[in-house]
Amino acid sequence: MNCRVFKGYWCLPATPDKEIAGILTIDPDGKSVLELMGSFEERDGLFLDLQHEESIWGRCYDEKNKGNRITLLDCFSSYSINFDLGFPLVRYSSRCVLIGAHILSENDPYFSRAILHVNGLTEWCPPGTVCSEHKDNSIIVSVDTSRGEKSVLASQELDDGIIVNLVKGASYSSDPYKYSIEPESLIEVIKEGISVKQIFVLSRQIEEFLSFATLCPLEHSRIVLFSEQEVQVFDDGYRHYRSIELVTRLVINNPNLDFKPHTFLFKYRDIQSDFGAMLERFYSNSSIKQIWGNMLDSLEKKRIFTSNDFLIVVQAIDGFSQRFRKATGFLAQIRALRDEFGMIDKLNLTDEDLNAIRGSRHYYSHILKLDEKEKKQVVDGKGLYDLTEKMRILLICCLLSFLGMDNGRINDLLNNCHNPFLQTE
Repeated sequence: MNCRVFKGYWCLPATPDKEIAGILTIDPDGKSVLELMGSFEERDGLFLDLQHEESIWGRCYDEKNKGNRITLLDCFSSYSINFDLGFPLVRYSSRCVLIGAHILSENDPYFSRAILHVNGLTEWCPPGTVCSEHKDNSIIVSVDTSRGEKSVLASQELDDGIIVNLVKGASYSSDPYKYSIEPESLIEVIKEGISVKQIFVLSRQIEEFLSFATLCPLEHSRIVLFSEQEVQVFDDGYRHYRSIELVTRLVINNPNLDFKPHTFLFKYRDIQSDFGAMLERFYSNSSIKQIWGNMLDSLEKKRIFTSNDFLIVVQAIDGFSQRFRKATGFLAQIRALRDEFGMIDKLNLTDEDLNAIRGSRHYYSHILKLDEKEKKQVVDGKGLYDLTEKMRILLICCLLSFLGMDNGRINDLLNNCHNPFLQTE
């Protein structure tokens, strides 16, 4: 996506009659900056104080001269200047942007439905909505255009009443000279009175769940919202809901668009009958959040390996043992976890490895004196890297167990996964 520019008039919800001309620019990564030719506050001279606005409303034209209502949420001014031209220039950055509606805040319960487009989801769960038949002199392409309940592959109601659907779909466009058909799997979120903040939090959790499933950091590419207050009702009773785009700042600099299913830890077909229960377990248990986050941090590709990369994994294993198993001494805890998953073919942690983990964790966590290194059986360099790779497999086993899988199933998944993270030899 290229930069998007919206030109129009802007105001605060409390003073809608006081509008200031300005330009909103949204970068491809979702970063949004609004530059106003004036200020919402009457001031003279140069001022650099920070201003915060819960929301800013706009009436704008986009690049195609299409008019739109826009809401900027959680806005901070970065600077304001006045060089005796009679008006200041005020620049605001915002956490997220709504294109198509005006709301008061990110907690405003304005919406009833959301569609999440997540990178990698289609490869993780092929929708099967586009089929082709090759004949002697022709190719026949059929597209499944099912909507509503017929398009739902899996559904789960979460403990706060939010319904999450895994949906199959396909996009189709044509002109006299070109046809474009693309299958796509989507996440549908349904709850009357849901807010932007709730949608944003749920979207991130689904991305984290799928990032673990694919062993690859994933992020949404687009979020579309719908509201009962943004609907057009026709004479025959048909209700057309206007789509509202939610633009947020993306955090993955280089999203991997070349997804390889054979490197996924598990795919939808592997957990089809348990998908809803696994998502509910992950969503409802906040104790796993930091441990899960450490796991995802360990998947990031880095140019240089350091002892901090080792600590991220070992602290997650220690935390899992403390929160979900019997809390004892550190060495006893990791030995108990190693033995618990002893039948897993790809898990290869020896007693010598466990002693090295304990000593290295203590040494690097507390930055002990150099003469403590040999005494505590500390490893570094490639030895520490290899030890971290082994520990990550143990951490993966822990998280799969948290999701409800027994050792036999965990072993099958790891043996069928051809991700480099699981190759320790």
